Amino acid sequence: MESKEKGSLKRLLLSEDEANVLIGIQILWNFEPDEDLWGVVLHLLINYRKDTIVFKNLWEFTQSKIIPDTTQISYPLVSFFSSSLFGFDQRLRAIEAFRQHFPVNLQLCISLILDDKDNRGDLDLIGYALFCQKNGLDTSKIQGFQEKSVLRIYTERTLPLHALQALSVFTELESLSIYSNRLLEFPDDLTTFQKLKKLYITHQSWETFPVSITQAPNLEEIVLKNMPLRNIHENIGRLTYLRNLIVNDSHIEEMPGSIQQLQNLEVLSVSSARLTNVPKGIVDCQQLGHIDFSQNELNQLPADFTNLHKLRFLNISQNCFTALPTNLHKLTELTNLYANNNQLKELPEGITQLEKLQGLYLNNNQVQQLPKAMGALKQLKFIYANNNQLEALPASIGKLPLLTYLLLKNNHLVKLPPSVAQLRRLEVINLNKNAFDHFPTTLLNLPRLQNINLRKNRLTTIPKKIEQATELRFLNLKENEIDEVPEGIGALSKHLKELHLGKNKLKQLPQSIGKLKNLCCLDLSYNQLTELPESIGDLENLLELRLQGNQLKTLPESLSRLTNLQILTLDHNQFEELPIESFVLLQGLHTISITHNQIRQIPHKIHQLPVLRKLDLSYNLIQKVPSGFSSCQRLNKLIINNNRLTTLDVGGLSNLRHLAAQNNQLTVDSFPTGFPPHLHNCLLRGNKITASDKKALKKMGGYWKMNLMIQ
Repeated sequence: MESKEKGSLKRLLLSEDEANVLIGIQILWNFEPDEDLWGVVLHLLINYRKDTIVFKNLWEFTQSKIIPDTTQISYPLVSFFSSSLFGFDQRLRAIEAFRQHFPVNLQLCISLILDDKDNRGDLDLIGYALFCQKNGLDTSKIQGFQEKSVLRIYTERTLPLHALQALSVFTELESLSIYSNRLLEFPDDLTTFQKLKKLYITHQSWETFPVSITQAPNLEEIVLKNMPLRNIHENIGRLTYLRNLIVNDSHIEEMPGSIQQLQNLEVLSVSSARLTNVPKGIVDCQQLGHIDFSQNELNQLPADFTNLHKLRFLNISQNCFTALPTNLHKLTELTNLYANNNQLKELPEGITQLEKLQGLYLNNNQVQQLPKAMGALKQLKFIYANNNQLEALPASIGKLPLLTYLLLKNNHLVKLPPSVAQLRRLEVINLNKNAFDHFPTTLLNLPRLQNINLRKNRLTTIPKKIEQATELRFLNLKENEIDEVPEGIGALSKHLKELHLGKNKLKQLPQSIGKLKNLCCLDLSYNQLTELPESIGDLENLLELRLQGNQLKTLPESLSRLTNLQILTLDHNQFEELPIESFVLLQGLHTISITHNQIRQIPHKIHQLPVLRKLDLSYNLIQKVPSGFSSCQRLNKLIINNNRLTTLDVGGLSNLRHLAAQNNQLTVDSFPTGFPPHLHNCLLRGNKITASDKKALKKMGGYWKMNLMIQ
C-alpha cells in the first residue's frame, strides 16, 4: 500500500463521522494491514461499544484475518472482544491477546486510545504507563502522557507495589496526589519532575521519608498525612522553592536542622507527631506565616522563636506547655493563637501587645486569670477559655470592640464585670458550668447577642429584663434552680429558636410562652409541671418538645395544632393512656417516647400518624398491641420493654428494623403474624422463651441475618 493511500485510509478510520469509518472498513478488506493499520484497528475495537455497527464490521474483518490453524491462540482474543464487560484490566489483556496474533504498532495504538479523554482517567493512565514501560515503548511521543499536568491516584483498587514507577512518563506533571491505603513504593528518582510543584500523599505505611522527593527542584508544596514516618530527610533543605510543608499524623520525633535553608517556607505543619523540640534554625525561615505543632510532646519554643516576624497563625495545642514565652509580644503579626490542652496557669502580660490578635484559644488548661490589660487587644474577636480555673474576668474586657465569641464553660466565675455591657458586637457567650447565683443582666442590652448558655449554674430566677434580649436565637438555662418563667419571655418571639429549661424547679409556664412563634426546640424536661398552658399550641414552628420527668397526666387539646412537630418526649410522667387525641393530627411526628408511665393500651388511632418511625413505650402496663397497629408502615423502631405483653402482632410492619420487647410475658406462640421481612434486631430477653425456641422463632421471618436475642 502506498503511503498516500495508507494515510487516506487512516484518516477515514479515525474520522469522527461514523459513515467515513464504515467506508474505511470496507476499503480495509482490500489490503493486508501493516503494523500501523493494525494499531488503528485495535484502537477502534477498544473504543467502540460492541453493539455498534462499526465494532461489528471491524470485528468481522479481524476474525477473517485469523489463521484457521491457530484456534488455540485466537480463543482468548475472541473471548476478550466478545465479552460484554470491558473494563481497564480487560482492555490490557485484550491488547496482549491481539498482539499475539497480529503485528501491531502498540505505541500508535496507545497514543490513539489516550487521545480520547474518556480513556484518560488517572488510574488508567498509570496502568497504560506501566504497560508502555513493560513493552519498551517511547512514552515521550505519546501525547496523552505529556499533556498530563495534574494526577490524582484516589482508589481502593489494588495497584502493583511498583505502580508509582510509572510516574516517570509524566514529565509535565505539576501536581501529584495519592489518596490510597494500598502500599505503594515511591520512585527512587524524581529528577525528571522539573515542573512538579505540589505533592500530596496520604495513608501509606512508609516509615522513612522518601529522599527522592527532594530531587524535584521546583516543589512548592509537600503534604504527607497519616503514615508512620519517623523522619523528614535532611535533604529537604534543597527544596529552596518550598512554601508549604505539611507532615501530619506521623511518628516524627525531630525535624532536620536543614529546615532553616527553606527561605521561602510560609506554612509548616507537623501535627499529631512525637516532637519534643523545635529546631533552633527555624527562625531563619523568615517567610513563615503559619505554624502548626499541635498534638506533640513540646514543652517550650526556642528562645528566638519570636523573631518570626511574619507569623500570623500558631497552633501549639495538645502539648506539654506550662507557660508561653515571655517575649510572645514580638510576634507582632500574630492573628490566631491556639494553645488548647496544655498545662498553662497564666498568660504573659506581653500577650496584650499583640495588636493584630483576632483569636485566642485556651481551652483545657489551668489558667486562673486573664491579663489585666486584655482590653488592649482591639482586634480580638474570639476568646475560647473553656475548662480552666478562671474566677473573674478583667474589667478591661469591655474594651474589646470586636469581641464576638466569649466561651468560658467550666470555670469558677460568679459574676461578670459591668464593662461586659460595652461588648456591642458580642454574639455568643457560654458560661455553662460556672457558679453564677444571678442571671448576669449586663448581657441583656447587648444588641447583637444571639446565644446565651448558663447551663449548670445556681440561678434561681430569670430576670424580667429578659424581654430586652430581642435578638436571642438560643437560650440554655438547664440544670439550675429556676422556679418561674417571667411573662416577658414572650418578647423574644422575633428570633428565639431554642429554649432549654430542663432540670429546674418549674411548676407552671406563663401563657406568653405561646408567643415564641419561631421556636423550634423547647426543653421542659425534669421539672415539676402538672399541666401545660393552652398557648403551647401556638408554637407553630416547633419541631421538638421535651416533657420527660414531669408530673403530667394529660396534654392540652391545643397541642394538636403543632403541625410541624417531629419529636415528642413524655417519659417519666403520670399518663395512664396514650394521649392520642392530642397529637393524632401531627402529620410530621416521627418519634414518640413515653416510657415509665402507667399506660395500659395502645389506641387504635396510632396508625393515623403517617410518618411515625420510632415508638418507645417501655416500662408501662401494656398487654397487647391493636390490630390496626400494622398500618404504621413507616415504623422502623419499636421499643416496648418491661410491659405485660402476652401477644405481639408485628408481622405487618413491613419497614420495622429494630424490635425490643424484653421483660414481658411472651412465648414462642405470641407472634401470630411472625416477624416483618426487614427486621434486623429482635431483642426478646426476659420472656417465657427458651433457647430451644430460637429455631422456631427464626422460621417466623425477619431479615435472613436477623440478630435474635432471647437470653
